[in-house]
Amino acid sequence: MTTTFVADNRTELEQCDSASAWTGTISINTNSAVEIESTDCLTQVVSNTAEDAYTTITSDDYSGGGSLGIWIRTTGTMDTLSAGGVAIQVGDGTNRIAYHLGGIDATGFRHDTGPHEWAYFLLDLANKPANFTALAGSEGSLNEAAITQVGVSFVTTAKALANAENCFWDIVRFADNGDDVVFVGGTTSGAAGNGGEIAVIDRSTGNQQAYGVLRELASNVYGIQGNVTLGDSTSSSDQFWEETNATYAWEDRGLSSNNYYRFALIGSSTATNCEFLFTSTTFSVPDAASASFDGNGADITVCTMDSCNFLGIDQGVETSDDTGDSWENCVYAGCGTIVANGCDLSGGAVSGYEGTSDTSALSYDLAVDPDGELDNMSFTKGTASTHAIEFGTNIPSEITLRGIDFSGYNASDDQTDSTLDFKDTGGTITVNLIGCTGDISETNSGCTVVFVINPVQLSITTRDLSDDSLVDTRVLVETADTSGPLPYEKTSSITRSGSTATVTCTAHGVADGKKAIIRGALEPEYNGVQTTTWISADSYSYTVSGTPDTPANDTRLLNAQDETSYNNSPTTEGTFSGGTGHAISDVLTLSNGATITVDNVSTGEVTEFTVNSGGSRSGLTTSDTLTQGSTTGSGIDFTLSPDTDNLGISTSGVIIDADTTAGVATDTRSYSGDQPIKGNARKMTASPYYKTGSISGTIDASSGLTLTVKLASDE
Repeated sequence: MTTTFVADNRTELEQCDSASAWTGTISINTNSAVEIESTDCLTQVVSNTAEDAYTTITSDDYSGGGSLGIWIRTTGTMDTLSAGGVAIQVGDGTNRIAYHLGGIDATGFRHDTGPHEWAYFLLDLANKPANFTALAGSEGSLNEAAITQVGVSFVTTAKALANAENCFWDIVRFADNGDDVVFVGGTTSGAAGNGGEIAVIDRSTGNQQAYGVLRELASNVYGIQGNVTLGDSTSSSDQFWEETNATYAWEDRGLSSNNYYRFALIGSSTATNCEFLFTSTTFSVPDAASASFDGNGADITVCTMDSCNFLGIDQGVETSDDTGDSWENCVYAGCGTIVANGCDLSGGAVSGYEGTSDTSALSYDLAVDPDGELDNMSFTKGTASTHAIEFGTNIPSEITLRGIDFSGYNASDDQTDSTLDFKDTGGTITVNLIGCTGDISETNSGCTVVFVINPVQLSITTRDLSDDSLVDTRVLVETADTSGPLPYEKTSSITRSGSTATVTCTAHGVADGKKAIIRGALEPEYNGVQTTTWISADSYSYTVSGTPDTPANDTRLLNAQDETSYNNSPTTEGTFSGGTGHAISDVLTLSNGATITVDNVSTGEVTEFTVNSGGSRSGLTTSDTLTQGSTTGSGIDFTLSPDTDNLGISTSGVIIDADTTAGVATDTRSYSGDQPIKGNARKMTASPYYKTGSISGTIDASSGLTLTVKLASDE
C-alpha cells in the first residue's frame, strides 16, 4: 500500500482510554478487547433503561457549525432513533441535551470490513436533529456558544444479556468548519495512491487512528463523511494519485450549511512531481448534503480530470490553474459555480446550476482569451434566473467562444438570466462566437459588448522578391466597392464637440472599435483612417485633433469654392452637357442656389466654369440636373455628373491598418456576405525601403482570405 496518513486537523477531545474523567448515570468501565482506537474504549451496561455518560472539556463555541464525532458500538437491544436509542449529548454546565442520532432502525458511518461493529456518529449543533432528550435543564436554554460537556446516551428495550457490557464508545473528536484529514499518495506513478487505500487506513485501530472520514462501500465506491485533503504540502517526496472508474459519494449526516464537506487536492513546493489523475470518476453529493471540490491547490504539477462527473457539488468546483491540465468532457450537474482557472474544460456539460439570481454557472476572470479552454461546452439553465458564464474584469478586450451550446437562457440583453455576464465597468469587449448555438445574450456592468458571429480571418503576408518575410511593413486594406456588407464611400456628415467627431451615416455597418476611412471633408483634421466608437446603426464617433469647423464642410461642387474649376476636357472632375448659347463670363444662378461663372465655351456649349463664393453651401451629387435660372446671357439647361472624388464626405470600411508582425497582418471579424477589398502594403519609414505593392481580392464570408504581397526594393 502506497497511500499514507499525513495529519488529522480535527481537535481530539477524549481518547476514552480511561473512565476517570467521565461521569455517568451508572458505572463506566474500560474495555481493551473490542476498542476501535487503542488502547481501550469505555462501556456501560444498559439494561432495559436509559443511561448516559459525559466528560468535561474546555469551553468551546459550537453554535456556528462543526462536527462532534464519537465512535459507538452497541450489542444490546436498542430503542429506535426517535426514542433516543443512540445519542450524542452536549452540555453547558447547567443544561445537558442528548440529540438522537441512531437506534435499532438507524446507524452511522460503518466499515463493511475490519471493526464493522462500530459506527461513527456526527452531531452538528448548527443543524440539530429534531429529536432530543433533556438530561438536565432544557434544550431551549442550552448555550451552544459555551459547550463544556460532551458524551453519549443510550436507551435499550431489553435486559443486558448476562448483565454484560452492551454499549461502547471510543475516541471523541470535534471538527470545526473546514478541519480536514490529510492523506498522500505514492511516490511513483506506478504506485499511485487511491481511495481504497484511504479506506484501509481509516479503519485501522492504532493509536489516534479510526478516522471515520472515508469507507469503501463497494469495489471502487467510497463513502465520505468528513473533510478530506489529498497531498502533503510539507513533503519533498514526489506524490501521485490515480483513480479510474471510481465513485466518491458524500453521505448525508445532517451537517449545517457552514459545515459543508470540503474535498481538496494539494501539492508541495519542495517536491518535483505532484500529480493527480482521475479518469471517468464520479464525485457525488446527495441533495440533503453540501460539498465543495478544490482541484486548484498550490504546487500541483499535473491535475487531470478526464471525463469525470461532478454531481451536486453545490458549493462549487475550483478547476486547475495549469494551462496544460485537461479537464475535458466532464459533467457538472447541480453544482455551484465552476471557477475556470486556466485548464482545458473543453467538452464539459453544465446543467442545473441553482445559484442566486444574477449569478453564473461558470466564472472566468483571467487575462487571457478563453479560446481553446471552453470549446464545445454546453450550458443548460436550471430553474433559477442565472447566467451561463460570468467574465470578470481581468479578461482581454477581445475573446473567442467556440462551439458552445447555450440552452434555456433569456434571449434579451440586460436580464438576470441573460446568457453572458460581463463585469467590466467600461471599455469595449468584442466576443467572437464561432459555431455557438442557442440564445446568446449579454448583461454588463458598464462596458460595451460586441458579438461577432462566426468570424473569419483576413491574413496579409508581405515578402520581398526573394520570398523572404518583411517585417514592419505598413498594410492598409479597405472596402473596394458597394457589393460587400461593409460601407464603401457612404455619404456622411460630421459634427464636432470638443475632440469628439460624430458621424451620421445611415446603416454605416462599422463595428465598435473597428476602423473607417473618412474622405471628402474640407477640413483635413476630419479625414483619414479613424478608430470608431459605435453609437447607433446610423452614427459613430472618433477622436479628432484641433478645432476644425463644425459641421464639417465637404469638397463637392459648392458655392464659396471659387478655387474649384470644373472642365469637360479632360474629364477629371466630371462631365456635363447642354447649356448652349452661353458666353464667357456669363454668371448663372442654378436651381440649387449655386452661382457659376462661365470660363469657356466651345461651339456654344459651356465647357468650363468656376463655382462662385458667397452663397449657401448646398452640394451636388452624381447626375444632379442643373437647371439654369437667371443669367447674364442666354442659353438652355445643362447637367453635371461629378466624379466620385467630388461626391463629398464619405465613410468606407477599413479592415486592416497596421504594421505587420513577423511579416503578417491579420484581422478577424464576421461578414454577412463576401467582401471585396483593395489596399496597399509599403515600407518607406526606414531602410531597407520597398516600393508600394497593391492588394486586392474578396474575403469569403465562410473561409476568409489569405494573400501574399511581394514588394520590390526601392534602394
